Amino acid sequence: ARCTGVVFREEAAIDVLDMVTVDGDVDFSTGDLIFDRSGVQVGGTVRSTFTVEASDTIIVAGSIEDAVVRSGGDVLVARGILQGRFGSVRAEGRIEAAFANEAQLLAGDSIVVRDSVFRSYLAAREEVRVADGKGVVVGGTVLAGRRIEVRVAGSASGVRTVLQVGVDYERMQELQSRLADVEKRMAAAAAALGGTLDRFLRGGPGLKLDERQAAAATQYTEARDERDALVEERTRLLQEARSGGGADAEIVVLETIHAGVELVVAGVRWRQPESSGGGRFRLQEDEGELTLRAA
Repeated sequence: ARCTGVVFREEAAIDVLDMVTVDGDVDFSTGDLIFDRSGVQVGGTVRSTFTVEASDTIIVAGSIEDAVVRSGGDVLVARGILQGRFGSVRAEGRIEAAFANEAQLLAGDSIVVRDSVFRSYLAAREEVRVADGKGVVVGGTVLAGRRIEVRVAGSASGVRTVLQVGVDYERMQELQSRLADVEKRMAAAAAALGGTLDRFLRGGPGLKLDERQAAAATQYTEARDERDALVEERTRLLQEARSGGGADAEIVVLETIHAGVELVVAGVRWRQPESSGGGRFRLQEDEGELTLRAA
């Protein structure tokens, strides 16, 4: 072996990764884990509100809850990624997991979810694949620079589901990171205002705030305005075609695409009118105009 570490197998290749091994969960017994010269293998689950950062691959034998996970390599999760407002998973390489629920996943290379994705935000520079097992993507947004492949897109209930390829991944990643920071500031200010928040938002007459509450109210208002501006910028970005990105970009739906699913290829948007079988969606020349079709 080239180093002392953890044996890792990927298909036919076997490697030894320079890793720190943590038995059990990442929780109050371990605190946050930050390793700037190695990867880390977690024997259990990364619990809510905790942070794991490593310069190399992060392997999680259990799940990732509402936690922050950052890797300079890959993030490989045996079970699921279940998050909320706090957590996110970011990898310079790829992210793999069994399922994702209300998660935010950002990958410099690709994302592979082996079974299902529910109400999540997935963004990868190259490819997102949800094609094994159920292969279902329901709710949220899936974003990839080059290719998305899913088995089933959307659901019979019509929950809003967006699949988009041919976008500027780097700008989108930056926007999502800034949005996450702003939302944390909003949450902290809301907690400081407590029961006064609703009255403050309604602008009730004669509302009096002490010095601490006034500072929190200012922080909340500034963060809210910044969030709204970032959301508007993200909307503009989603409407733009990445320069040259549409030629090879494609969305592949293997089995079923439900009514209401939105497909966007390099800025050209298609809303599925009724549930039907899948197809391969790419930009094709049609009488001098680019249109979106299932091929």
